[in-house]
Amino acid sequence: MEAICNFRIDMAANAIGETYDDKCMYIERNVNMGQIEELLVQASDEENVINCYIENKMWEGTGDAIISYERSFTEPGAEETKA
Repeated sequence: MEAICNFRIDMAANAIGETYDDKCMYIERNVNMGQIEELLVQASDEENVINCYIENKMWEGTGDAIISYERSFTEPGAEETKA
């Protein structure tokens, strides 16, 4: 997500064009993810995801979840307990 944001920031900071509309078209064409208005909505959504991720410390405890998931496929009788 960081790389995408940095790319978009770079495109906006270095937009080529004589007018505001020219620069918007340059950004839209090079980012290739919709119109400027849509990019702003996407950026807001991404900010919400990052805030949620940080607030809930979602990076913690993922190791246990992965181990539990893997065990469900390797332990004898695991198929019987799934449902």
